[in-house]
Amino acid sequence: MEREHGAIDIAIGIILIPLTVFFGSFLLPEPEWDPTPRAEQGHVVFDPHYNFHPNNYTFNEKVAMGKQISFISLVTDPQHLGTFPWLYRFENRANIGNPAPAIDLPTTDGGRLRLADQRGKISVFMFVALTCPPARHQLPLWTALANKYDPEKVNLFVIYSRERHPGEPGFREYVHTKDDEEKMVNARELATLTTLPVAVDSIEETVLEKYGKVPNPAYVIDTEGFIVFKSTWADVRKVEEVVDTLLARDSQMH
Repeated sequence: MEREHGAIDIAIGIILIPLTVFFGSFLLPEPEWDPTPRAEQGHVVFDPHYNFHPNNYTFNEKVAMGKQISFISLVTDPQHLGTFPWLYRFENRANIGNPAPAIDLPTTDGGRLRLADQRGKISVFMFVALTCPPARHQLPLWTALANKYDPEKVNLFVIYSRERHPGEPGFREYVHTKDDEEKMVNARELATLTTLPVAVDSIEETVLEKYGKVPNPAYVIDTEGFIVFKSTWADVRKVEEVVDTLLARDSQMH
């Protein structure tokens, strides 16, 4: 006798189908990105790169990152759920070819980082946290990339946002920070893992909200303070290609 589908079956289906689509898409290759520069309002700019998941990693890298987080928390924690709409709104924040929103933040060494002070240099930054697996993966790659460039021409730094997966499998020892002081403690721990300057956003993520409130975005700002590239997830390879192109064009002009 064929069993009728009850409320429990329907509830399970409602939960499992979106989860299957969500996590299945995590395993797909990343969308193609065209690195060809173009002129826009007097600036050399590049196509942005938008993708829902950090698919710029290999299958094994994605599996390793997946083991660090809790999938149950990902679909039940209000912080994670609140991030998903921003993945779609990211395209409408801090658009390519526009002036970069102001950045004026404290740094882990007691100073301040002001984007306005970087005029005349190419500025490159991503948002990070100790408990963000993609950011942790990118950090040593960005640290190595900084050594490639003349610091008088290119300035790489990171901005500490907030914890992404505290208490989850890969980050059991961490908890959600409640104020700027607690966040600074974690940011200083991250600073021991890199030689890059570490600026610290407010607990409300004031700066990240201006740029698009996703976990690990990356940006390239030209010498005049205009956004010329952004990506939903930081990828050192794309950043390097953009910066190399900008430097080569600048060299040709001079």
